[in-house]
Amino acid sequence: MKQYCKDGILTRWGLWDCGIQGAMGCYMAYYIASGNKVKVGDKINIPDIGTVVVMPNTVLDPKADASDTSSGVVLLPERTVFTKDNMNNYDF
Repeated sequence: MKQYCKDGILTRWGLWDCGIQGAMGCYMAYYIASGNKVKVGDKINIPDIGTVVVMPNTVLDPKADASDTSSGVVLLPERTVFTKDNMNNYDF
């Protein structure tokens, strides 16, 4: 990715922390298995991660059917964004 950035093919890219993403997925599974109902627009506080919002599937695919509010997606609240100015601060 660094070379693509150096060549001007892209200006930035992002990565999520897989550990946080896994913990969030486990918490959401626990939350739903505990009998909590989840719908688009709900805000859920995940310990040690923060508050996340259930968003419509159109966030990932603009052509997705958003009419079923019981079907949505939760994204990580933060990600690391790399640019040509900071990419060399990371050793990968």
